[in-house]
Amino acid sequence: MATTLAASASPWPITRRSPDVTDRAQTLRTELTLAGLTWLEPSPDLAVAFHHAGLGTHEDLNATADRLRDSTTTGGYAYPHIAAAFGDLPRPQPLVQWLEDDHTVRERWRTLATIRQAHLRETSRQHHRATRPPCRADTAAPNP
Repeated sequence: MATTLAASASPWPITRRSPDVTDRAQTLRTELTLAGLTWLEPSPDLAVAFHHAGLGTHEDLNATADRLRDSTTTGGYAYPHIAAAFGDLPRPQPLVQWLEDDHTVRERWRTLATIRQAHLRETSRQHHRATRPPCRADTAAPNP
């Protein structure tokens, strides 16, 4: 059951055109609570943090990072630190001990969000080009 619920977050289509990601995360958190899998509740928020970092919606990312901090105060979760790194936000307290230096780890997480932003920008440009009406120069007959 735990694997099924946790895995259900992974195929979420996180694009500019999927505003229901936060609603889906709330539904998944509720299902995890009802199933008694409270230790998995922060997982959907980490996906939402990545979503907001990819979109560059820093206010929403800050709110999600705050929620992660609040929901992981009793556990040894690094999720708030990962969410902060996604958006290059200040490091939450208490600091975590990574296997590598803090700067390297934060840069790796930040790079994931930066790559996502670039992908979304390119996808948006491609979508825009595919859906825009042809301009007059595109449809004019060639001039002999």
